[in-house]
Amino acid sequence: MAEWTSDPEQVALFRQRSDAVGISRRDFMKIVAAAAVGAGMVPAVGELMTPEAASAANPVPDAEQVLRSPWNIEPSSHDYNKDLYCGGDTELFAGLARFDPTNKVVPYVAERWETKANGQMYVYYLHKGVKWTNGDPVTAHDFEWSFKRQLDPATNSSYAAFLFDIQNAEAFNTKTPGITRDNVGVKALDDYTLQITLEGPRGYFPVLMAYYSSLPAHRPSVEKYGDKWTEAGNIVTNGPWKLTVWEHNKRLEYERNDAFILKPKPKLRKRICPIMVNDAQLPAYEAGEIDRIGVWASVPLAEIKRLKSDPRLSKEMHIFSETGTFYLAPSYTQPPFDNRGVRRAFAHAIDRDSIVKSLLQGIGQPAYTFVPPDAPGYLDPRKYSWIKEATEYNPKVAMDQLKGTPYEGGRNWPKVALTFRTDELGGLEAQVAQAIQAMLQENLNLSIDLEGLEGRVFYGRMWGHKIQLNYVRWYMDYPDPNDNLYMVWFSKRTGGSRHEYKDDEFDKLVEQAASAPTWDQRMALYAQAERRMLEDGAAVHIYYPFGVRLYKPWVQGVPKNAAGLPAEEWNVYRGLVNEIYIADVPGRPRLT
Repeated sequence: MAEWTSDPEQVALFRQRSDAVGISRRDFMKIVAAAAVGAGMVPAVGELMTPEAASAANPVPDAEQVLRSPWNIEPSSHDYNKDLYCGGDTELFAGLARFDPTNKVVPYVAERWETKANGQMYVYYLHKGVKWTNGDPVTAHDFEWSFKRQLDPATNSSYAAFLFDIQNAEAFNTKTPGITRDNVGVKALDDYTLQITLEGPRGYFPVLMAYYSSLPAHRPSVEKYGDKWTEAGNIVTNGPWKLTVWEHNKRLEYERNDAFILKPKPKLRKRICPIMVNDAQLPAYEAGEIDRIGVWASVPLAEIKRLKSDPRLSKEMHIFSETGTFYLAPSYTQPPFDNRGVRRAFAHAIDRDSIVKSLLQGIGQPAYTFVPPDAPGYLDPRKYSWIKEATEYNPKVAMDQLKGTPYEGGRNWPKVALTFRTDELGGLEAQVAQAIQAMLQENLNLSIDLEGLEGRVFYGRMWGHKIQLNYVRWYMDYPDPNDNLYMVWFSKRTGGSRHEYKDDEFDKLVEQAASAPTWDQRMALYAQAERRMLEDGAAVHIYYPFGVRLYKPWVQGVPKNAAGLPAEEWNVYRGLVNEIYIADVPGRPRLT
């Protein structure tokens, strides 16, 4: 385990960095998986070719190394230095470091780095010979300017806080009097040496430098074209790919950057990316018009059963864990959920297995606890009788929980609304909400209304504690139960609490766990905390989400992760397009 992952103060600081920028709660936990406890992945439904088998396959000539892979939305730009959520292509750029397929931090533009001043200073030594696509050398000055551009309040970067570990970064960003960009602790000592001074020791800092929020921008292009600098005719990049075509709302095309000297060098020569709505992607894939498609929204739930039963398509289907949890969070201040018996009744009234098997077609796993199975601190229901006692699906036990409450016998219910997001997972959340609605009607005689909200509105209501019954998800940030139990349920969290749950004993256990001297002691305290919230009915966990992708047989070379399984391109590891290639197998279209 890396030393910083056992330091509660540094873990808390790292948590603050990820929280401050509002990074999507997916599997950011994998960023530090190699530094703490590695997270496993679930097996694929169909086997993708192993790297060994792929190397034995016959690759097609370079002219035919063309991948057709659609985008489902139009990017707003490719400027990650300014906008983490631009929806562009990260592989146009190369940062100081990167994540390999096992999610370890490895050198990239920086050939090495070292720490000084007792861990408060990092010095990055850059490769000589890395160039921008216009021929300019990539230097330490580019990174100094890019980081300060990100921190400049005039840039209005929504994730500037990601760099607040840098000395005076936060003060500069928040316009503290007397602090200018010259006071920020980033300095190019020469063309190929970058010195970064931090507010204090930060063992996780290399992780931040590998994440795509730390990608650079080309200063002359930004200053010449402003917000239009990433248009195809203007863009200058320093990564393994070049953007050659951007026909807005129609397609993007990328060519391999043959002048790129760092590894891995792309095996593909060209990528064609039509912009295609989710519903159109699976038909296009089956028609042979594209070579791979993405996750849930591109693979309609109604099609999963057919795909899994198809002899050919099932072998092209890849299922992977998204390291998260979908759950219900009742309001503690609104009837009927201000009654513990009602909250506990809900836990026994929902058939999670049915939701996963019948509705999700097995693309997920029933959830009875908050920390997911592929993360450290997971509590296996088969090993703890108290989990079964608190969560087992049993309509009779559910109704028994109402005895002695104003709702005994399933009567006198007030108006209840279940609120969920409508703008992700292709409408899947609405379908799960409908299933929950039916189960509560059948098992508790409770009729509930459903309320779907767009994400921005939804999260505003949630953080304002204005949702009566919340159906929401959490994707882990880093591999520690603190990410789940502190970030979501700790009532005294800086910046406010996500839900209304408040229990002094729970808060005390979470605080003790953060500072416990050993890993085992921490896990034991987190287990006590999760048990306390579970038995209090703070949440009803529904399922752990999986993702789905389809690959044509001629798309080969998918690397393996630390668990020995295919490493899927996701929120952390983004370099899959640099590893895969087109093999000469039957049925392959001839593209040039």
